Amino acid sequence: MRSIRRDIRISRIRSMVEHPCAFMKRMFHFAHVMVTTVQRVRVKTYFTAICYNLLRARFLNRTA
Repeated sequence: MRSIRRDIRISRIRSMVEHPCAFMKRMFHFAHVMVTTVQRVRVKTYFTAICYNLLRARFLNRTA
């Protein structure tokens, strides 16, 4: 029983982070980064996060 409760607790924490990562990986092909410098990776990550937030806001606005 203790192990089951522990798994449930871990899955709640993990699911909060995995949805945005999986969404960005699928929609923006974010897992494969084809840039050469750390600065470019930072810019790509920044724009990917902005696009994710805009799409998420549009979805939430549509459902509300």
